[in-house]
Amino acid sequence: AILAGGDHTAAISMLDDIVSDCVNALGAADPLTLSARAFLGHAYEVSADTAAAISLYSQVLFDRLRTLGLEHESTAASLAVLGGVHLANGNPTGAIPYFEQALGVRARVLGDDHLDTVTSRNNLAVALCEIGELHRAIPLLEQVIDDSPGIFAPDSTELTSTRARLADLYVSTGQSDRAISMYSQLLDTQIQTSGADHPTTLATTNMLGFVYRSAGDLTHAIAFYEKALIGRIRVLGREHQDTFSSRNNLAYAYKLAGDFARAIPLYETTLEIAARRLGHTHPAVIEMRNDVASLRAM
Repeated sequence: AILAGGDHTAAISMLDDIVSDCVNALGAADPLTLSARAFLGHAYEVSADTAAAISLYSQVLFDRLRTLGLEHESTAASLAVLGGVHLANGNPTGAIPYFEQALGVRARVLGDDHLDTVTSRNNLAVALCEIGELHRAIPLLEQVIDDSPGIFAPDSTELTSTRARLADLYVSTGQSDRAISMYSQLLDTQIQTSGADHPTTLATTNMLGFVYRSAGDLTHAIAFYEKALIGRIRVLGREHQDTFSSRNNLAYAYKLAGDFARAIPLYETTLEIAARRLGHTHPAVIEMRNDVASLRAM
């Protein structure tokens, strides 16, 4: 409670005393002692003393390996925690071996569809994404979704974020059909849980427009871009950055479809807002003005 209240120094001092008492009463290798030391590591992590946290977590892992062996869920927990602290501090390469070991142990000891196993699989996928190993991350996230029934509710934050990440990976790897399917599922869930006008729902609507456009389906792209723009104007306002992006996206889709009569007014509105924000002599504004003039001449 003290740690959660923000008094890290007092919490660490108390946990130091608890660890000492556990060592004296139970011994350094007792599971309760190791749990207390792991929580002390967590307190250091919360207080941003990463070096101290990693040192304590590593000591706990060593002792659990020695006393419990690799094939124990507490050992897997230590591996997962060390992976997490490395990932959180910008070291996905250092995190991956811990996540891989934690996943292997949890799959063998707890089963593929246990919450801890699914969490490890997701964490490994996130770390792989950080280093650009997208093709290794995709099957992991697909399995997370396959194993999610009975673990996560269909509209849970965990499952929604996994679907969004997987859809992004499909886009990045050129798998338009899969991206469309995943974004469509995500959009249905967001409409049911948050409403059609929620900014996150509108962002997914806009992304569906982008994926359809990338796949060459301008009819569907324009339909989703129009929905996103109308919603963003209503919710965020005419000059919000997201509205600005949606207007440009829709104008570009109209342009690709050869519908200059609808593209030009949108580009003109974008030009008007940009000129007011940046000034009429800004290079980006001049370029936009020339583009609009070129379209008018077509």
